[in-house]
Amino acid sequence: MAATYQVEHTTRYVYASPVAASQHVCYLRPRELPYQYVHHHQLHIEPSPASGSRRVDAFGNHVHQFQILRPHSTLVVSAESQVDVCPRGEIDVEHSPRWEAVARELSGRPVSMPAGVAEFAHPSAYLPFSEAMGRFARPSFPSGEPVLKGAIALIRQMHAQFTFDSSATTVTTPLSRVLEDRRGVCQDFAHVAISCLRALGLAARYVSGYLLTDPPPGQPR
Repeated sequence: MAATYQVEHTTRYVYASPVAASQHVCYLRPRELPYQYVHHHQLHIEPSPASGSRRVDAFGNHVHQFQILRPHSTLVVSAESQVDVCPRGEIDVEHSPRWEAVARELSGRPVSMPAGVAEFAHPSAYLPFSEAMGRFARPSFPSGEPVLKGAIALIRQMHAQFTFDSSATTVTTPLSRVLEDRRGVCQDFAHVAISCLRALGLAARYVSGYLLTDPPPGQPR
């Protein structure tokens, strides 16, 4: 049975001095997926944009671009979404392919891979190949290890060794520094995990979304 989520997301910018004009790109509409259906999505922007456009990018993400062409000191972008999420079956971790076989397939002509998978095995500007990342990941991927079991082991290794510290990094902090210091924020840890997997020849990508968490007693969700 599907669970229905009501998601309210607000981003507020407060500028030190009035901004004459600004251009923005936002990715706030949840994706349509085999297990996810979007009943409703609405975007509220204040001050009102002079123009805007919508498109779907090459990865299937909904993109909303808009321009504000009058002076403003604040910008508030609010998104409301109602989404049905269906339960998915248990993942058979033990019987997933051996990681070496997956890496070999990706290094050649990945004819058996789903469309779009192979491109996520390559380095990028923010995720360069790193021998250090490979060395960090290898203990989680012994010979013959099922690929999903190795990935879970890598995540657990990071959880045990890394410390969440919002003051340790910025958006320009290189991954080598994050790996060395073992400190950072969620995005840093996601990038480290992706870089580790790609260093082993595996495909991995960044996913952004919402988690329904349980707050401490007496605190709002």
